[in-house]
Amino acid sequence: MKISILSVGSFKTSPFIPLIKEYLTRINYTVQFIEIEFKKKVHGQKTHEALLIQKALPSNAYIVALDEKGKHMTSPELAKHFEDQQVKGHSHFVFIIGGADGLAQEILSNADLHLSFGRLTWPHQMVRLMLLEQIYRVQQILSGHPYHRA
Repeated sequence: MKISILSVGSFKTSPFIPLIKEYLTRINYTVQFIEIEFKKKVHGQKTHEALLIQKALPSNAYIVALDEKGKHMTSPELAKHFEDQQVKGHSHFVFIIGGADGLAQEILSNADLHLSFGRLTWPHQMVRLMLLEQIYRVQQILSGHPYHRA
């Protein structure tokens, strides 16, 4: 399985980099980060971000938009969803993390799944780390490993 994490904003100075590197060594899937970086705000920011996101989206991928209004899933439900999509032939999953104002409607409309990490607001750098942990947890659940003990 191939996973792309497409996010708005830079991650170069994140205090979470050591933890991210740790999870990347644990995850057996191919994981790629695609960053869309802005030096300054522009008029119509979400629309501008949406255009850049659409350009960066790989073709034939299963698109997961991280959205506070998205579906709430347990880790086993997420693992089952991944497994079901793989059975349907999906081998490339793209997770989209929007900018500070969220994702534009055109991105949300084209996503295969809207996924929420809860109703709380999380810093984008932390969301990347939490997403990697969940990807690792999904991998462990699907392989029958006892990492997930719920």
